[in-house]
Amino acid sequence: MLLSASLIWGLSFVFQSVVSQSIPTLTFNTVRLILAAVVMLPLAIPAFRRDVKKRGLSRDGAKKALGRSALDGALLGVFLFFGHALQQEAFVYLIPGKVGFITALYIVIVPIFAMFTGKKPAIRSWICAVIGVVALYLIGAGDGFGEGGTGLGVLLAAACAFMFASQIIFIDRFVTRDEPVTLSTFQYFFSAVFSAVAMLIFDRGKPVSFEGSWTAVIYSGVMATAVAFTLQTYGQRHTPPAASSLLLSLESVFSALFGFIFLHNILTPREIVGCALMFTAVVVTNLPDRKARGKDESAEPTDSDGS
Repeated sequence: MLLSASLIWGLSFVFQSVVSQSIPTLTFNTVRLILAAVVMLPLAIPAFRRDVKKRGLSRDGAKKALGRSALDGALLGVFLFFGHALQQEAFVYLIPGKVGFITALYIVIVPIFAMFTGKKPAIRSWICAVIGVVALYLIGAGDGFGEGGTGLGVLLAAACAFMFASQIIFIDRFVTRDEPVTLSTFQYFFSAVFSAVAMLIFDRGKPVSFEGSWTAVIYSGVMATAVAFTLQTYGQRHTPPAASSLLLSLESVFSALFGFIFLHNILTPREIVGCALMFTAVVVTNLPDRKARGKDESAEPTDSDGS
């Protein structure tokens, strides 16, 4: 399931790259996020009802839980709005494979951001962060920021990774008190609202052409959100955290592969080294430490339905 989610997300990078040439960033994001919220709503309603019944909440308790999910979803929507906007704008300057590998930097950033929640990052996390910075330079930041340079695109994609890392930190906190599908639906809804407001301000007067782009919009709104999210949610229930992160990080590999197959994108030797370094940092970040392995080995096995 997690591998399928990574594959879906990797292919979405190709679609996003194509539409970046014909649809302004905020307009595209508004449409796909509205579509995502609409698709998620039929899933969220029964999921929330099951959660209320499972927790034995009263009518007032259910209202409070829904209100809390809405507020939490609004905050997540802020990070999602900026993350999607920065990532989509990066496609104006970078090919899908580059954006995919740079976006994967969020997996390296999360353990470092976790120190603000009281969790001390391992030395390995800092080393991987340094490797990630070197990888950014090799992937494209070293090309400069002038005409023809890809430096701006690298910065946009890196900033996107920081937004997604922040989103994950807060999701980790909110998911313990909110029903996940409901929280995600509110997240998409508020992100769509923020994007729509920004669209009316910044995209006004810009040329827009949805001709030939509806497949990309629908794929990004349905497959890359509702379907992939569902696969991720159920897949992570039966997969250890380290393995989950590794499988999800394959999104970057798929983005480069699909970019080569469908758009004939070719990376230079330097860029390949940069992507390899970034993927190495992602993998090493998710390796379980010795203490964690010792605890896992000493723990009794638990029942699992498997997948």
